[in-house]
Amino acid sequence: PLGLRVPDDVSLVSVNQPAWAEVVTPPLAGVRPPAEAIAEQAWSLLVDRMQGRSQRPMRIALEPEFRRYASMGPAPDR
Repeated sequence: PLGLRVPDDVSLVSVNQPAWAEVVTPPLAGVRPPAEAIAEQAWSLLVDRMQGRSQRPMRIALEPEFRRYASMGPAPDR
């Protein structure tokens, strides 16, 4: 153990927000990708490609969901 306290000494943030993140102490903050929107976009692009409507690569930006919980503390004073 390093002797660090969450969130007093260090903040913790997860990626993909696991199911257990809200039941640990302190609850774990996290970023969750928009899985449903990703699936919808993928399906739409696949259908377009199969029907010959799209052949060019494209960039699509989808906003992730951020959940702030007690595992995040304030920035330290400098």
